[in-house]
Amino acid sequence: MPSLAKKGTGMHRRTHGITTCAVVVAVTLWLSQSRHHHQLSRSKNYDSANRYHHHLERRHAARLRCKGHPAIVLRLRGGETNVDEQMGDLSIEGGGDVNTNATSNLSKNARKRMLRMERLQKAREEKALLREQKAANESAQQSSNLEESLSPNMYYDMRKATVSRLKASGVEPYPHKFNITMSLQQFARSYQSLSNGARLNSTELVAARVTGIRKSSKNLYFIDIEASPGHLQVISDRRIYNSSSEQEFDDDHHAVHRGDIIGVEGYPGKSKRGELSVFPRKIQILSRCLHMLPKSYVGMTDTESRYRMRYLDLIVNPHVNTIFRTRAKIIQFIRRYLEDRGFLEVETPMMTTSHGGASAKPFITHHNELDRDLYLRVAPELFLKQLVIGGLEKVFEIGRNFRNEGIDLTHNPEFTACEFYQAYADYDDLMATTEHMLSELVKSLTGSYKINCSIPTTGGNDGDEGAADNEEGEGGGTNNVSAASKKATTAAATTSSSSTVEIDFTPPFRRIRMIPELERQTGRRFPTDYTSKEAHSFLSSLCDEYNVTCHPPKTPARMLDKLVGRLLEKGCMNPSFITDHPAVLSPLAKHHRQHAGLTERFELFVCGKEIANAYTELNDPEVQRERFMAQAEAATQGDEEAQMLDETFCTALEYGLPPTAGWGLGIDRLVMMLTSQHSLREVLFFPAMRAS
Repeated sequence: MPSLAKKGTGMHRRTHGITTCAVVVAVTLWLSQSRHHHQLSRSKNYDSANRYHHHLERRHAARLRCKGHPAIVLRLRGGETNVDEQMGDLSIEGGGDVNTNATSNLSKNARKRMLRMERLQKAREEKALLREQKAANESAQQSSNLEESLSPNMYYDMRKATVSRLKASGVEPYPHKFNITMSLQQFARSYQSLSNGARLNSTELVAARVTGIRKSSKNLYFIDIEASPGHLQVISDRRIYNSSSEQEFDDDHHAVHRGDIIGVEGYPGKSKRGELSVFPRKIQILSRCLHMLPKSYVGMTDTESRYRMRYLDLIVNPHVNTIFRTRAKIIQFIRRYLEDRGFLEVETPMMTTSHGGASAKPFITHHNELDRDLYLRVAPELFLKQLVIGGLEKVFEIGRNFRNEGIDLTHNPEFTACEFYQAYADYDDLMATTEHMLSELVKSLTGSYKINCSIPTTGGNDGDEGAADNEEGEGGGTNNVSAASKKATTAAATTSSSSTVEIDFTPPFRRIRMIPELERQTGRRFPTDYTSKEAHSFLSSLCDEYNVTCHPPKTPARMLDKLVGRLLEKGCMNPSFITDHPAVLSPLAKHHRQHAGLTERFELFVCGKEIANAYTELNDPEVQRERFMAQAEAATQGDEEAQMLDETFCTALEYGLPPTAGWGLGIDRLVMMLTSQHSLREVLFFPAMRAS
């Protein structure tokens, strides 16, 4: 060993028994492998200079690694060799100290050479890792490009074939059950406090739809999953994943596609960048999406397709889910508000023998067993007031109403409304209730009384034509607009643009008396008897003067309603009450205590659209019959929305309706405004559509 002990090699002459033994073993192994590689190099005609270079490298490594460490590692041509592994359980007697601070005993040049070799080795490892990642990314990109290059039909056929193969092999492609331990929302609440890079040892089971999958390396996949309203990252590492081979690991992940619903069993944790994640032990496909989803960065933008395929809209456009969750919160708030004040929620019939409660054209159906035509209700008002007569002093209903009318940005043939009736109250009480309820609702949703509201600028009706303006359905809102005047095309309802304005719900709301405000704006004195021929001529000339179109039949009620829509409603951007309607507009409202010919009624308008309608209820059965007869006369003139004579209701009034106030609110429009949507269809899961 004189060559290894020379001065300048970094080896001290003072050695003990274990050091000498270790060196002898190391050199013996080195010489043995060196001769083997030397013969191999001769057989392969290696260049002599190349052999000499490797010889020097091996000798250098032996000198450096043998010094002072029992686990001697020699850098040979075949890689690193651990002397401990070669020596097995060799026990060396004689004692002696081994110097563990190797670098301190090396010469300056030896330390430089060692650091250089370590840098070279680190560089080689980094390059190898980069090559591996690049190859994996290229493979994943090629696979992704291959699938994206397929047409939707080809993609569907490919996935169908996969399902068929699984069934043929006896594998159930759609498992019956997967026992989750928590939802993604619960997962986020439970583990959001974990520190970056942390991973727990306990496992959770979650399930959701795949929105993205990418391969980082041959041993690492990232999968994004979503299940409203939660999102979670899946970091699938082969070292953790329960697979018997690399091929099984790849097969499990290659089978997963965007849109599939998967179940994940894994460890909660966070990535190094702090994103909440689950590190799976196993992934199971629970349901396969056979159709190609729209690109995630594009989403689903075609409006017609979104409404017709709402399920797909919810999958690819997460913000849509937020709208409908807000809708649910609004309904819950209204229900809780009324229940907290002693109101009883009830249910009334959807099919009736007469269409009353509001002026609207009804849907007609036929009952085979009874062999008679029935009407889908336009409003539940008459039933609810009969319950008040029966002694239920505070009742409300949240349900669907149906009106066989136009479709546009703010109207749908079926809609959700809330109606309540309160004994021993009048319309002034309900104005205060409305202010408090809606202002508190807005504040609970946004933390403020102010919201941003989307206002249609093109494509919708302008308040003169195409509007079924009495959507709210409470208590005889009688905006008598004919079906002919309500034809709004689907294109108009889906191609509109909009602008955003700030709406302030801070109480109290503005109050506008209808007739005095019309007189102020027109400079004309309005008649008190709207059933006279003079009133008809007056209103007709006023419509001509202001270019207000009113299709036949041109009844006083219809013309007056059109004038209000043109002159008053459009100016009501912030919440505003229009009050004290003429009796000709309100056949179910009680006459005004101070102004002849008017009623105690109000309508609430926001962003120029009607939201709520209420009044002091008419409880005189004789007057109610007269109002119904006047409506029947309008029907003979061609008004398809005029109410029928409901003798059953009139008889119920004869048993005594206490002084009562009734209130109705269109929930769909309210949701539309509070979520800043410019179209009613955006807040209905399945809006009415024309034939495609």
